[in-house]
Amino acid sequence: MTVLLIIVGSYLMTVVVNDRREHTLILRDIDRLSSVTTTSATTHTEVIFAKTIDLLAALRFDLAKGDTRTQGAQEILEDHFFGAPELRTTLLLDTDGRIVASSVPAFIGNDASFHPFFKAHLYPDRDQPFTGNLIVGNTTRAPHLFSSLRLADSAGNFAGVVAAAYELTYLRDLYRRLVPGSSFTIGLFHTEEGLIVASDSEIRPGQLPVSSRFPANVPSDGSGHWGSIKILVENGEDALMTTQTVNAGAFFVSTIANVNELLSQYRENRLIKFALAAVFVCTAMVLAISLEIYMFRRRRAEADKAALEITLRHAQKMEALGTLAGGLAHDFNNFLSSIIGFGEIAKERIEDRPSLEGAIDHILIAGRRAEALVNQILTFSRRTAPTRERVRLADILREVVELMQTSIHPALAVSLDLQHGDLWTMGDAGQLDQVVMNLCSNAVQAMPDGGTLRIVLEAVDFEEKGPPRPAGIEAGRYASITVADTGRGMSSEVRERIFEPFFTTKEIGRGTGLGLSIAHGIVIAHGGTISVNSRPGEGTAVVVLLPLCLPRTETMHTDVDSVPEGAGRCVMVVDDEDSIVSFMEDRLACLGFEPVGHTSACEALEAFELSPDRFDLVITDFAMPEMDGIALVQDLRRWRSDVSVILITGYNTVEVRERAREQDIEVILGKPLSSEKLASAIAEVLRDPLPAT
Repeated sequence: MTVLLIIVGSYLMTVVVNDRREHTLILRDIDRLSSVTTTSATTHTEVIFAKTIDLLAALRFDLAKGDTRTQGAQEILEDHFFGAPELRTTLLLDTDGRIVASSVPAFIGNDASFHPFFKAHLYPDRDQPFTGNLIVGNTTRAPHLFSSLRLADSAGNFAGVVAAAYELTYLRDLYRRLVPGSSFTIGLFHTEEGLIVASDSEIRPGQLPVSSRFPANVPSDGSGHWGSIKILVENGEDALMTTQTVNAGAFFVSTIANVNELLSQYRENRLIKFALAAVFVCTAMVLAISLEIYMFRRRRAEADKAALEITLRHAQKMEALGTLAGGLAHDFNNFLSSIIGFGEIAKERIEDRPSLEGAIDHILIAGRRAEALVNQILTFSRRTAPTRERVRLADILREVVELMQTSIHPALAVSLDLQHGDLWTMGDAGQLDQVVMNLCSNAVQAMPDGGTLRIVLEAVDFEEKGPPRPAGIEAGRYASITVADTGRGMSSEVRERIFEPFFTTKEIGRGTGLGLSIAHGIVIAHGGTISVNSRPGEGTAVVVLLPLCLPRTETMHTDVDSVPEGAGRCVMVVDDEDSIVSFMEDRLACLGFEPVGHTSACEALEAFELSPDRFDLVITDFAMPEMDGIALVQDLRRWRSDVSVILITGYNTVEVRERAREQDIEVILGKPLSSEKLASAIAEVLRDPLPAT
């Protein structure tokens, strides 16, 4: 196989080298032919321009003998115009730019003061001939190119302008006679006006605008007069443009050779040569290549199948995990509502029992931490949307350290360095708490025999023109959270995969491989970055960058005592959990309301139908077995459309909020419940006093 490849490779190399040599020779011949054509066309163009300037000089001489405003001037112009097929017309303009004589009488009386061929001679130092200014006629829409000379009286004062318009069709016919074949096009260009005229009538004047520096960009042959460049024209074909300036002025003549057409015969011959080579190669290698392709495809198919199976298993695992997590989190929210709610009630009713009050405080703190964890589970399972608010990062770090102090190894020291304690970011406090907790948990597990866990919070500035910034970080002010340990460290291979879902170096049963993946997603969603610095035996440092925001100026807090007195008004409470109904009935009774609790949505609807005017407020859960809370509200408002409603839900999704908005539900209260949450919701609904029943 190797010998065969060497033979085939040598043969193909020979074919390719010979082909490139032939291709180069053909292009060289095309370049030379284009250069000769360009030189010839340039010479003819220079002769026409020079002849026209001489004619204008003769006109100026003859006109200087008489009055330019007399009939004699008209005759002089007509005499000089006769026998000049390269010209379209000759013009005589007075000092105001009005045409007073013309070889074409129809032009007499027209105002040409705004044209450059007139304005170029208004000053005494402008006595040089002017050629340029592509003008499209108002009536004929035909393009005109002008040359002009300044007229002066005996005292040297400006006396007008004599001008001549070129017959562009004459130049086109001239260029057509000069082109060596249909694959070539000759064009006259102006550095500012673009194309003036071309041998190809399909190309209109004014097309192909050219930069004023274009001739300078064309490689010269050393004489300073012409050069060639390979370009790509509008139809997508290769072309070779050879350019030469006209009298070293603002005009240049270009010959454009259609390389594709000129190489057509060469390509046909090359096709035959390569076809023969292909037959030789295919005959020699068809079996070997077919076998290699078969084996390659088989290996790739097996690898793709294995990768697809892994991805599918991961996706199914994530879907099942999300469904399970969402269901468990919802049920757990109900338990937390009872724990937090009755814990608050117990704390209120303990008198002079400091030890019990402290224990209840710990229960409430743990309950609220569990609440944040449940919210993260719901967010992970897509059952609820994360919140965005101003968060003080130092508070999160302190809470995580306090929680860890009770469970870490005695030989492990924790250092919290808050160099800038008052740093705020816009985000979800629960998600950020989860990020820090995951990083600290991994750091602790990396030091089974003890060590030092160091957590540092500081502010960093990234300037627009400063040192290189981390990927994904824009210029601005950021909070830097560093979680560093003195543990085992990790290799570069592990470091590169550390944020992949389900990747873990822990033993079976010690981790899922999701913690750092979720942390990475949370940080990115907050507009930040997370990076890892680690070497085997030197510990690990994880750095999280989060964009800073202004601190929160005030904290909205509603105390139970600030809720309007119930004054005996009746509130219906509906939830399928007995403990939650009992908690809300207790809180409402303390506020002076008359609570009526139901654990069945159907029973609540029947009670409301019997006496709809009795109830001033309805507090209902969303997820209930018989019907959901929004459907219940819809049925209740058939009996009384103005009843106020508070919806309680652990599924604070966009769909739930949209349905609640359609039913004009005033407040949506998230689970788990607490006295403060319930008081805030009631205060918001009762901004306007309810009518007494």
